Amino acid sequence: MDIGGMTVDPQILLPFGHVYDARIAGQSLGSASGLADPIIGATFWLVNQPAAGASGRYFGITPLLYLPWGSYDKHDTLNLGENRFKGDLQLGWVEPLWGKVSMELYGDAVVYGHNDDAGTGNQTLKQDATYQLQGNLRYDFNPAQRVALGYSTSTGGKQYLDGNYTGQKTEVQQVRAEFQQMVGRTVQLSAQLTHDIHVVGGFQEDIGVNLRALLLF
Repeated sequence: MDIGGMTVDPQILLPFGHVYDARIAGQSLGSASGLADPIIGATFWLVNQPAAGASGRYFGITPLLYLPWGSYDKHDTLNLGENRFKGDLQLGWVEPLWGKVSMELYGDAVVYGHNDDAGTGNQTLKQDATYQLQGNLRYDFNPAQRVALGYSTSTGGKQYLDGNYTGQKTEVQQVRAEFQQMVGRTVQLSAQLTHDIHVVGGFQEDIGVNLRALLLF
């Protein structure tokens, strides 16, 4: 939509998934499935030049709010919902380089509310802000089909349970590859493979697969 001459795209995201056979040092943590925390927000496009290069030149600011409505049970080790509010401010820049190749740069900062049903179910989980930088090189085969190779680094996010540092934080370096396909004018399908190359204070993921279907209306 257009607001005062600026393009704005309101969003509602409803993530869901399934985590199975999670283990720490051979000990099973069980499984989890269901709806994760819904996300509402909008991107404000400060630069919107779709005719530039193969796929356009853009710069946008996206504030997002995570709502604590996802699947969560304080008695379960694994949960897809986090039982807390989160605020995420994202910046995104897409710049044509040459031919059908473009550069994508993204940065975001996340602040966390408190989870008052953590640990034994009667403890309070607090977390420091986290920061992430992502870069992609993207190749557009045509306006409906593209691939991208990227790198991501995250830092911050120390967690405290009733004031005591848990040893968990967010220090992750990751490589990824992604394929996107438009189906008609209103549906975008995306598949992404990820691999963590360095993790401190968390779990290192050998291979991650992210699938997304986006409906435009």
